[in-house]
Amino acid sequence: MRKRSVLTTFVSAAVVSTVLAAPMQVSAVHATTHPIVIAVEAPLSGPQAANGKDMLRGVRLAARQANANGGVLGRQVEVVPVDDKANPDLARASVQKAAKAGAVAVIGPYNSSVGVANLPLYLDRRIVPVHMTSSNDTDGQGVTVQPKNDQISPVEFAFVKASSAASVAMLVDPSLYTQEMADRLTDDLLADGVAVRQIPIIEGQADYTAEVSDALASDPDLIYVSTYFPEGTKIAVALEAASAGSATDPTCLMGLANVDPGFIAQTSLTQAQRCSFSGIPTAAQMPGARAAKFVKEYRSAFDKEPGVWGIFTYDSANVLFAAIEQAGSTAFAPVLKNVQKTKDFAGATGTITIDPLTGNRRVVPVYILTVDNRNNFIVDQLQSDARRLVNKMWTLAQNNDEAGLEAFINPQFQAQDADQPRWNKQQFVDILVNQEELSSYTLSDLRATRSGSTIVVTYTAAASQIVEGKQLSGAPKPRMTVFVQSPTTGDYSVMSHSSFNVVATQN
Repeated sequence: MRKRSVLTTFVSAAVVSTVLAAPMQVSAVHATTHPIVIAVEAPLSGPQAANGKDMLRGVRLAARQANANGGVLGRQVEVVPVDDKANPDLARASVQKAAKAGAVAVIGPYNSSVGVANLPLYLDRRIVPVHMTSSNDTDGQGVTVQPKNDQISPVEFAFVKASSAASVAMLVDPSLYTQEMADRLTDDLLADGVAVRQIPIIEGQADYTAEVSDALASDPDLIYVSTYFPEGTKIAVALEAASAGSATDPTCLMGLANVDPGFIAQTSLTQAQRCSFSGIPTAAQMPGARAAKFVKEYRSAFDKEPGVWGIFTYDSANVLFAAIEQAGSTAFAPVLKNVQKTKDFAGATGTITIDPLTGNRRVVPVYILTVDNRNNFIVDQLQSDARRLVNKMWTLAQNNDEAGLEAFINPQFQAQDADQPRWNKQQFVDILVNQEELSSYTLSDLRATRSGSTIVVTYTAAASQIVEGKQLSGAPKPRMTVFVQSPTTGDYSVMSHSSFNVVATQN
């Protein structure tokens, strides 16, 4: 995340026979006392050190808890920090340091440009990677519990589309992750008829006034900032200054890599609140009792506030420990196989299931965030609830979970497909469980509105499915699902679902 020296002991003839008589017993004692070494590769120094140190603390917390409960396979866990300084030039040296320490697995790296360079090297050295990179160029190279680019991009596209922007100016760090995110959004927007300009941002400059002025010169409806912290902070400051007293006041969306407590610390409240953010809030703002428990334990252990990524490395470590226990050893192949088979793991960041083909988490917590008056990143709760509910319905269908569907679908439910008759609840559940095989699905362009206890969600879904033995096209289709909240329990159920044909456009 020291290749151990061989201790040569000279023994007298009187004890040689005793040692030789019980070789298996000596081996068992050694296996029990020898620690399991986990490397943590992260930017532990340099501009991104706050993220890196948060990552390291997350793993150390998980290791302390495991060790206090007897360890993993009865052995203590030793955490070895590896500082890559977010520099791809240190990628190979980082692998060498982890291997020299005797690491059986690595949590990290964080930066995609580093991971593209060294994740294959970790696999070659038979070190299991549980990485923190977002680029889809690292798919299949170990596993990750954090969002990947193809899971973040639809959330950003939905935000821009909901803003009705006709033109977008992008300020883009040409690093692998940030450039890939900008290019994904650019492609989606151009296909949707939105004009896009990209202006490069060179990391490490003291000021980005010139670049912001260039972006505003075209009078865009929206500014999209695809950089790492702290560059985004400097852009926010320049954007606020440029907009003061100006008729030009575009919507602002900051990419995920700017969601950092330091962003708020280095901007005024007005500057921070000017933008929305794609990404994940700090651990203290994450929903759920398990996240709250993590925050309490992190504060107690380190007397510090957790950031964004420590909760993900905490889950990464616990997923890894569970895989080692299931494998019954620290051997590379069985550990990698078991970590790829992770399913319904109760993590602090939510339930974790890994797609064994890509190594990516199937359902990820990605949100649109804003900054509140207390200087916290907070979730846009309506969109978050809508995405969670829609994903729940589709996941239950994918798993053919009849009991789950029965509980989640309202008794008054009705469904309407463009090419089928209307269905009631029992007919719909029967089709999903007995007549349909849903192997995968992708949701995009999700938008929600709320009226009282009702949430109406419109979105596009591309589904790979077989219905009554017939493989359907899988082409994206517009959908609408309505959820209603119980006045007694507060839980939501599915009230209706509709699927529409794509309307042909005329030239």
